[in-house]
Amino acid sequence: MADDTDQGASSAVRDSESEDAENLELADVSRSSVRVRRIAVGAVLAAVSIAVAPSVGFIGRIAGWGIALFDHVSIFWMVAFLIGGPLVGSISLVAGGIALFPFDPYAPFGPIFKMLATMPMMLVPWYGVRRLKNPVGGEALSKPRFYATLMVMAVLLRLAIMVPVNIVYIALFLPSFSFEMLITFGVLLNVLQGTWDALIPFVLVYPTRLFENFKLW
Repeated sequence: MADDTDQGASSAVRDSESEDAENLELADVSRSSVRVRRIAVGAVLAAVSIAVAPSVGFIGRIAGWGIALFDHVSIFWMVAFLIGGPLVGSISLVAGGIALFPFDPYAPFGPIFKMLATMPMMLVPWYGVRRLKNPVGGEALSKPRFYATLMVMAVLLRLAIMVPVNIVYIALFLPSFSFEMLITFGVLLNVLQGTWDALIPFVLVYPTRLFENFKLW
């Protein structure tokens, strides 16, 4: 005859295994739900970016070169990143960048350069948060000092990418263009646009409690 103690132990093990399996299933559902929400938010903010894409035709630019004096489109991409992290930001950046092609007078170079210039503004803070191994994710970026430090590094990386890219572009398509003007305006405008890409989204997302209400990372 089986020992009641053994039967009780076996039952407890089965109950424990069942509970573990149930918890794993719930965790999988939860992760799937968060991913779906991230994709949805990324798509919504990409749609906003697409909606404002026609306005790029009215942005003041340096004649011949095509670099914008102020470009607001990437602000929506950065808001998406701050709210939802790298996945949401990437969805908004790619969809919004592609939407610029029909409206940017310097397409395909203008939209491609804009996407290239914005990528460091997402990659550096994402890497900074990941290096912290901070479970709160994007909430770490709400600290002004930490955020500002990462964004200074992001702007420097942006310059390291975009200045050489613009030099190659000018050399191939505008060989008569002043090299001194290229360096001066290339650096100044990327610093200025990088500052707007960092500052305006931060003010929109954190002090307004937008992140607290809609955070996804």
